[in-house]
Amino acid sequence: MHEDAGQRYVIRASQDRLLSDSKTHLFKAVRKSSPIGVLEVHVPAKGGRKKRTALLSIRHKTVRIKPPKSLDRKGSELTVNVIEAYEHHVPNGCESLRWVLLTNEPITTIEECIRVIRLYMKRWKIEEFHKALKTGCRVETHQFKTRKTLETFLGLASIISVMLLNLWDNARDATATVHGLTEIQLKILHKQYPRLGKNPKARDVLRAVAQMGGFMGRKSDGNPGWITLWRGMQELMLLEQGCLLSNFTLNLASMSPELVGTL
Repeated sequence: MHEDAGQRYVIRASQDRLLSDSKTHLFKAVRKSSPIGVLEVHVPAKGGRKKRTALLSIRHKTVRIKPPKSLDRKGSELTVNVIEAYEHHVPNGCESLRWVLLTNEPITTIEECIRVIRLYMKRWKIEEFHKALKTGCRVETHQFKTRKTLETFLGLASIISVMLLNLWDNARDATATVHGLTEIQLKILHKQYPRLGKNPKARDVLRAVAQMGGFMGRKSDGNPGWITLWRGMQELMLLEQGCLLSNFTLNLASMSPELVGTL
């Protein structure tokens, strides 16, 4: 990445880069800085990890990184702002959080550092969106012949992915009510699964949508995956279109021939 490229970035460092003095490395350099504040973050559940709240200490530093060894150190050095957010006190059985973030965003104050950390934390939502898009609709398996066709498909698939992601987020709260589905979609689900009741919880609606896509819905099954959610949402949207078309046909049949002729 060139300093004059004009691109803004927040990147989590995975490699301990050599600095311009050819003696010090990135991780050691930033850990010499004193903490400037703390931030409480909510860590979502993932795999075998339970959701929890973590208190992160924050320190920052501006460094100049040499080109990587894989390029024989050839090229321009890069000035980057570095933030380290690390957890001092970790609950038993939990892995300590430690993020080293590289950015060209300003980090001179604790508020600016927190802003960069929050930008990085949005990756969890972005990762789930990409899972919905890639795993659910299998966007990479479609062999479209033109760019326009691909862009049209991605536009529609992205809308459905966002709908499912909102439903998924709401379902994390056992008490949350559902939103994001149309009135007709909810009526179809009630007709298909009467046990949902008048004011269903988001988690129950999520599982009902997935059941329309082949999810068994047993208590031991856990949460549905993106593939069954996608299949279920496609089926639900098809049924919705059928209802709308049926209502339109009925309304059309009730009109006078003269009025129909003006349509």
